[in-house]
Amino acid sequence: MTNTVEAIFGIPRARQVVLFLAEHPGSYKGEIQTALGLPVSSLGRLLSALEETGAIFGDVSTASNDRRGYAVRYTADIALIRSAIDQPPGLLLGSSAH
Repeated sequence: MTNTVEAIFGIPRARQVVLFLAEHPGSYKGEIQTALGLPVSSLGRLLSALEETGAIFGDVSTASNDRRGYAVRYTADIALIRSAIDQPPGLLLGSSAH
């Protein structure tokens, strides 16, 4: 859970992406980029990192994991985010004090 908390709350741009996807589930990368004005390369790294932690997930609408030729729609995992928010304040704020 700590990696998820750090991914969501530790990086302001990541937090922006997660909040956007919470309000706009099923968004394409281009929609996210346009709405938030993030550089495409930065957004790609953020999406990958957030997906690795489970904070968001991408749906390619296919049974294959091969994403070539497919547009990925991203959605925030609201249950996981709520669980991360319920962590002790020290963990959310990056301190060891609870």
